[in-house]
Amino acid sequence: MRKVWIFGAAIALLVAAAAAASNDFMFQSGDETWINNRRSFDPSALRARDVEHFAAVIHGGRTYVVTNRAALDRLKDLYAPVVKIGDEQAALGSKQAALGDEQAQLGAQQAIIGAQQAAVAVAGDRAGSRDFEARQRLLAQKQRVLGDRQKELGEQQRALGARQHELTREATPKIERFFDEAIASGLAIEVP
Repeated sequence: MRKVWIFGAAIALLVAAAAAASNDFMFQSGDETWINNRRSFDPSALRARDVEHFAAVIHGGRTYVVTNRAALDRLKDLYAPVVKIGDEQAALGSKQAALGDEQAQLGAQQAIIGAQQAAVAVAGDRAGSRDFEARQRLLAQKQRVLGDRQKELGEQQRALGARQHELTREATPKIERFFDEAIASGLAIEVP
């Protein structure tokens, strides 16, 4: 029984140490913002301090802010690979949206042809019906091509997402070290 208690206490200490070591942070510079844990921050409250460029961290239950431009540039450099992957994901997302628009246009054309085809079928025009069927097959083929392109872009998104996760995992300890040093040196100022 004593071994179980000691083991349980050891796990509790490890979990507490991991939680204490994890700093929630955000960066704001002009139009660029990144936050590693949105639940922890109220960005509008921090922005209300009339500071356009800052980084903030929650460390030991307290919020600290860094406004020194050189320090912010250093922090931005630490996170740059993650931001770059995010930009690549956004570009892919734009391509996916454009393909989605093309698919929607083809779908609308298919709906129109379907309605026309139904009217021709009611009238009993077999030749006209075959023409509409051929047009539907052509549109369906175009939809398949677009679907294949969407699938390819989705696979690229998944690969970028995995890479971003890896880069974030690598950058996080460096960023936490940055904030630890900023707090220790007084560069990070505690805010209420």
